[in-house]
Amino acid sequence: GMFARGITVLVLATAVLAFFAVASCVPDRWKPGGWWWVGEPYPAPISHLQAPDAVSIHGSATVSALVMLGGKRKIVEESVKVMEATRTVQIRLILRAYDDYMFSAANIPPPIEKSYTVSFPALGEWTVRLNDKSTRVIVYGDWLGEDRAAQVLDFELPAYCYTNRDNPLHLTLAHETGGWFYSSSRIEEDAENHSLKLEILEREAESEFAAEGWEETVRIPVSFPSAQTWRVRIDECLFADRSVSVGHGTGGTGYYSSYYGKAGCLDVPEGVSLADSARAGEETTLLLAYTEVSPYKTILGVDFRLLPDELLLECRLWVSSLYIPEDIGQTSQPKNFAFRIVFPAPGEWEARFPSEDGEPFARVLTVLP
Repeated sequence: GMFARGITVLVLATAVLAFFAVASCVPDRWKPGGWWWVGEPYPAPISHLQAPDAVSIHGSATVSALVMLGGKRKIVEESVKVMEATRTVQIRLILRAYDDYMFSAANIPPPIEKSYTVSFPALGEWTVRLNDKSTRVIVYGDWLGEDRAAQVLDFELPAYCYTNRDNPLHLTLAHETGGWFYSSSRIEEDAENHSLKLEILEREAESEFAAEGWEETVRIPVSFPSAQTWRVRIDECLFADRSVSVGHGTGGTGYYSSYYGKAGCLDVPEGVSLADSARAGEETTLLLAYTEVSPYKTILGVDFRLLPDELLLECRLWVSSLYIPEDIGQTSQPKNFAFRIVFPAPGEWEARFPSEDGEPFARVLTVLP
């Protein structure tokens, strides 16, 4: 009757509770899809630690790095400690290994980018450390005086540039003293001629950085509105031409290009010539001869610097570098890459192209008065 049914319900309830109690005691490694820690936590291996060379005390800096997780690793600790007494920022990023029966080599993740926003409470030269890597950041105060044109020593634009995203342009600026810093930039777009003209400015600021002169690297985002060959004019002597491709979305940065097998590399042309006679002060076309190998090799663009006092044209030729399996058929054909140039002075100009193997390519070009 009622008593027997009550006993049955009680027995069933006790059995269910006992089952869950036993299941909760089963080690993770015995559970379907379970994982468990292996070994002790350790500092994550990192690369490409980046922070701005200088930052205002009224602002903040973004510190970023690539974290090499590898297989079966998890981030178990992250911390940021600002120590004003020693002008140090210590960032800790700790990993720990685990095991998992469901893990396979195909699941090994690519490097991930971690970013941290840091504010600095005092002027001066700071050290930012992330595990075993470190970099310097100069903290300055209020602006003094007015902007003026900055001296650009060098630049670096990605070999692969895309529409629909910011392409990072890194500039190296030469400052007169430790009291001068990059202040702003202006970009003027000429859609008809597919060109961007940059104006880079610097300004004096309150500073405890005692340097007679110093070099600052800054990063400026550059956007291309259409997929064609664009010219970036950095100043009167520094230029970059890029074959811009259509970009889908905003993902991806230059850090990952080589990891995925798509990167640009320096190369030298097979020949350099002028399309017609060149005269000082007039625009002419320079032709770079090369052999295009499809789908492996094509020219992405060229950077060039004019040094009138030395009658020197320094060029960096960027070509695609894609891994193509040997069983895929390749075709090759001779081509010319053309770019516009104005030589500021007459004479016998040397066009020089460095390469990654250290053997430069050079040719002499005659520029008429």
